[in-house]
Amino acid sequence: MSAASSEKILIIEDNKALSAMLRGLVLHYTDFTVDVAVSLQDCRNYLQQADVSYAVAIADLNLPDADDGEVVELLNQKHLPTIVLTGSYSQSLRDQVSHYDIIDYVIKDSVASYEYIISLIKRVIKNRHTRVLVVDDSPAQRKLLAAFMRLQLFKVVEAENGLEALAKLREHDDIKLILTDYHMPQMDGFELTGSIRKLYPRERYAIIGLSGKGEANL
Repeated sequence: MSAASSEKILIIEDNKALSAMLRGLVLHYTDFTVDVAVSLQDCRNYLQQADVSYAVAIADLNLPDADDGEVVELLNQKHLPTIVLTGSYSQSLRDQVSHYDIIDYVIKDSVASYEYIISLIKRVIKNRHTRVLVVDDSPAQRKLLAAFMRLQLFKVVEAENGLEALAKLREHDDIKLILTDYHMPQMDGFELTGSIRKLYPRERYAIIGLSGKGEANL
């Protein structure tokens, strides 16, 4: 993996032992350099640097000067892709985290959790170079799915039916993944998949079919 020389990973964690371990893993397994903030104010100071951009932030949900997720709100305002760290799991916590635009949240309970963070970083950095086509005739559903994909840093193209999807494939030769609804006017998801497989080599595109119906044949 190659990162721009000015890009870094920002870790926001007040526990020195945990932040040191995570920093060491990032430096060992990626090409990024690392800044470590220990508070919300410290995080603000780093984000104000004009000559540094951050590829991903890894943020503890509870900090000495911000114990209710304020740091994640700040990172969302800066549109910085964020992995949330938390010391425990509960339904109320899940509900709280679901309000944020985040890549994922990770419970700080083992070394495996930090290894998972490294795999997340590698995946989303790779996603930045992957274009996805989202096909759905429902504008609301299409926008929702596209938003989820953008949270994972995919480049996204949208189409409202199968015919438009085929045109998008001709327009963008770097599309790798297609997410398609089944029930659509003009050309449904099955017909679209069949057409793609006839026009292009099978290994050219990964295709995932989606449906809101519970029909067994789907």
